[in-house]
Amino acid sequence: MESIPSCVLPSSKSLQSSLTSICTSIGVFFLGATVKGEWLHILIHLYKAIGINQSEDNATDYNYYALEQGAFIDHPPRTPLDISLGMQLSSHLNAYYMRGLHTHLMFSITLSFASYFIIGGGLYWYYYIHLRDRASEWKIQPDKFPSTKTQIKEIVQGSSSLLLCSIISGILSCYTANEGPSRIYYNISDYGWIWYAVSCPLAFTWQDYLTYWMHRLMHVPWLYKRVHKVHHAYKQPTAFSVTAFHPVELICLQAILWSPMFIFPLHWSVFVGILMYVYYHGLLDHSGINFKAQWWQPWQPDCIFHDDHHHHTHYNFGVNIGTWDKIYGTQFKNKAYAK
Repeated sequence: MESIPSCVLPSSKSLQSSLTSICTSIGVFFLGATVKGEWLHILIHLYKAIGINQSEDNATDYNYYALEQGAFIDHPPRTPLDISLGMQLSSHLNAYYMRGLHTHLMFSITLSFASYFIIGGGLYWYYYIHLRDRASEWKIQPDKFPSTKTQIKEIVQGSSSLLLCSIISGILSCYTANEGPSRIYYNISDYGWIWYAVSCPLAFTWQDYLTYWMHRLMHVPWLYKRVHKVHHAYKQPTAFSVTAFHPVELICLQAILWSPMFIFPLHWSVFVGILMYVYYHGLLDHSGINFKAQWWQPWQPDCIFHDDHHHHTHYNFGVNIGTWDKIYGTQFKNKAYAK
């Protein structure tokens, strides 16, 4: 996690300052964990871990045309055609582990947008409006603020991409709830404590390394012009730009992030922890605020690292591990503009 700069608060020694810092950290954490719909996936894993599983026989069948002992129980169809269509829909959804899909989508989309505008809007108000006249104390680019037109575009693009993110998350949550095949397990004893400890850095490094190379690929002129340029329209990123991507790039990013659950045997807590960590720092990295990595995060670049990338587009392609840019010679070292 990243520390909240004490200088952005009225008095670092006061109780109000401490409470504000705690509330800001909690707000960022929950926004990172909920903005793309992952909260539902996390909840399902938690339920499964404590033995609450969705099955064909319980009351968690949310399908409008769910069958129970040969009878439709929710919103009964009124015609033979309704019955036929309902049975076909139910059969297709069950075949692809999508039973109750519409309910998963509804919850995923609703909370994603609520957190995006309520928590994200609150953080934006506190820093970009309330503390705007003290930008030199907290902002990475203190003399540069996005125009109103750019901010509106950022929110519109971010909202449309957010819808796609939450749909993907809702589908995967439904897939997990319906016992869709994956490498996720729930008892540590299945693979032991050694693998539990090793699997976390392994899966984290895997997805970050793939993200680095996918990011570099997006800077190939043809792809940059047609896909990645959408995200780079925001030279002074705010938290609203965390989801402002072209749909193609967004799908690629989500595929990389979710790939470990189909490749490595991962305990549910490891997978969920990686999801929350990545989304939390993704939000901070696009906040424009000079958050610093903690002492126990030697791998994690400060937020200025990704902010530099938005300002100097041919450097700093890494996300949560700065080592890749050092190895491949793509690290930007001149941060004078942000001082």
